[in-house]
Amino acid sequence: MQLIKLFDAYVAIEQMRYAEYFDGQKNVRVEREFPFEQAEAIVKASAILKPHFQMYVEAERALINKYAQKDKNGNPIVDGDKVSFATPEDMQQYSEEITELKETEIDINELPIKMPKPNIVKCSWLENLDGVVEFV
Repeated sequence: MQLIKLFDAYVAIEQMRYAEYFDGQKNVRVEREFPFEQAEAIVKASAILKPHFQMYVEAERALINKYAQKDKNGNPIVDGDKVSFATPEDMQQYSEEITELKETEIDINELPIKMPKPNIVKCSWLENLDGVVEFV
């Protein structure tokens, strides 16, 4: 399975696990309650996917540090998810290497993880968990 698929699946699992909202002063993140079987599957999926999520984040950060245009303090210039590049060549090299990273094939024997179907689900969760979680 491609690394970017595992990254997206981890994000979906975290979105299932936690509710986030703004309380008028700050963002609040609270853990949702689930029936035992669902909670167990979410925890298991998170444990399996988290190292791959972290690997992707660290590798992406390294590529940004390598190719992004730097500010006067030597920090990469990034605005949200938009990276600034000093040259078209840097942008091209970054694009090639980030694509290669995303397409890295990872074999995980524990997948798919069986999980009871939740009562409520986002379509994006289903898309991102396809092949990672088998809803039963």
